[in-house]
Amino acid sequence: MTKKISVLDPRQEPLDWQQSRPALFVRGHTTCVCDPSSGKLLAIDVESGKQPASTEPPKTPNGLSAVKQHRPSPKT
Repeated sequence: MTKKISVLDPRQEPLDWQQSRPALFVRGHTTCVCDPSSGKLLAIDVESGKQPASTEPPKTPNGLSAVKQHRPSPKT
């Protein structure tokens, strides 16, 4: 099944390859989107299409990645 969720305004790809571009990261049912035009980082619930959270980092991210939470091994 394909679903379209509008998150960002339409934009033109910049000619300068070093300018920030939208970035996308998906984990489970949450998609994180970086909007370089507003400088915001948005969390989108892909099932509902709603935006449960957003933040404005001090600098606009130029990429997104994440790591799984590390849980230490139980001591024996």
